Amino acid sequence: MNVFITSDTHFRHNNIIKYCNRPFKNVDEMNNSLIKNWNSVVSNEDIVFHLGDFGFGSKDQLSPIIKSLNGTIVMLHGNHKSLSTAQWNSFGVKVCNDPIKLSNDIYLSHRPMNLLNDNMWNIHGHIHQEVLKGNYINVSVEQTNYSPILLYNLIIENILGISIEDFSYMYGFLISDGYWRDNNKTLEMEIKDKDLPIKFQKLLPQTTIRERCRNTNFKKNNTTYIWKGKRNGIFEYLCSSMGFPIEDKSKNASIPKNFQFSERDFWRGVFDANGSIGTRKDGSEYMSLTIVSEQEKIEFCQLLEKVIGFKSKAKRNKRDNIYNIGVNTNSARKLGDYLYKNATLYLDRKYNKYKEWRDKYERRTS
Repeated sequence: MNVFITSDTHFRHNNIIKYCNRPFKNVDEMNNSLIKNWNSVVSNEDIVFHLGDFGFGSKDQLSPIIKSLNGTIVMLHGNHKSLSTAQWNSFGVKVCNDPIKLSNDIYLSHRPMNLLNDNMWNIHGHIHQEVLKGNYINVSVEQTNYSPILLYNLIIENILGISIEDFSYMYGFLISDGYWRDNNKTLEMEIKDKDLPIKFQKLLPQTTIRERCRNTNFKKNNTTYIWKGKRNGIFEYLCSSMGFPIEDKSKNASIPKNFQFSERDFWRGVFDANGSIGTRKDGSEYMSLTIVSEQEKIEFCQLLEKVIGFKSKAKRNKRDNIYNIGVNTNSARKLGDYLYKNATLYLDRKYNKYKEWRDKYERRTS
């Protein structure tokens, strides 16, 4: 399931073509194009936030259009209120009060809102071709090529200000080696891997890093770096919306839900957290991944078959009741290239090991 957002479709509104210089000859062409564009990206399993001014006409006139659109619609009325809330509900459309609060920092509204502070963002419609300065994002169809767009991808790229690839990596690493604490997203790692929390903080400057030294059952004066997200912030909202498990994380881990992520970067994050890469005594390369979650095991095996043609028959080991899924030699090199070649965000230690045995292989075969 994906979550989309759009606004100000103005179905059946002939004059909007002239008012907003829409690229359609007449209202029928506009209606058909908007429906086609909508259904080309939205499936029946998806959710679409519509921020108002859906269309003009009576219930009977709008009924064929509403019924032709894929997905479940969550609606704001807008300033052109064609149908009552009860009429929208009769089509299975949920009508919300304006504004919709997504998180402490993000609000959806029809008209642009007055922002209370510099951390607040407003995703809105109403003003069609106009783009406001500051923390405003206009999703009127004139701004989105007359099609719904992915909500979480929009937030990641335009509000967090990072790429889908980097977010996918961070999510993969955190779902494997991070945990919730006090409503913060927290990552803890050994000091030898301090490079990654620093990279995360560069991507998300509002996060923090601190050093902690303590005795553990395995080591005295064990020093770790702790990376923390902002309490109830946008990053935490996104992780929660994508299905980040609050409890029994290892057992319930899976690929992120509700947004179109970068598969390659997500699995590199998972591998950097829970994987191993190296060279055996005979010089052969290997890569392996430790997995607890049954769903994540299925998803990783599907990836191996798709990317390198390897069909895993992995079973849980009897001692720890976990999966250890490994590949060797040529399969390891293919997997390593898929995950790490031309990568921009990674755990230095594992990336350097990949580069080491990849360079040795190229020297042997050159």
